[in-house]
Amino acid sequence: MIHQTIYDTRDLPAEEAMQLIGAPRVEDVLQRRLLLELFLTEHETWDLGSFTLFAQAQYQAGWYEREAIPECGEWISVPVEMPSKIQMAKNVGKAAVQAAKTWFKKVSKEEQQRRHNICKTACEFYRHEDDRCSQCGCWTTYKTKLEAWHCPIGKW
Repeated sequence: MIHQTIYDTRDLPAEEAMQLIGAPRVEDVLQRRLLLELFLTEHETWDLGSFTLFAQAQYQAGWYEREAIPECGEWISVPVEMPSKIQMAKNVGKAAVQAAKTWFKKVSKEEQQRRHNICKTACEFYRHEDDRCSQCGCWTTYKTKLEAWHCPIGKW
């Protein structure tokens, strides 16, 4: 697990640690190290499970975005850009037409929750700080409610 690797390589130069864990950028190693240092200053005993929960809580609080590192199957910090305002306007127009074709039929509450949970927990384009998808620009709370609307990358 990457958290253990970050802990194990905390005394190595960032470039060397980057190669060992397969991170694409030095900044990714430095971000994780900073998070680890914050955790260790607040907790007297080291516990990998607790640190993992701590890192997830920081992410969910919107302190950093995430991107998959295929080599280690973990999440790291990267900036997430939104589509241009023109593209978001096109997306809204297209979505309105799609919804009108189905008379704005809603999905069940369970389906809406399932969709929204996928966005929040399994999507690298989800922005926790404003509950938006950085791929299409939509607010996921609303996008997940209508039958005609779908994830722009096919997750639901």
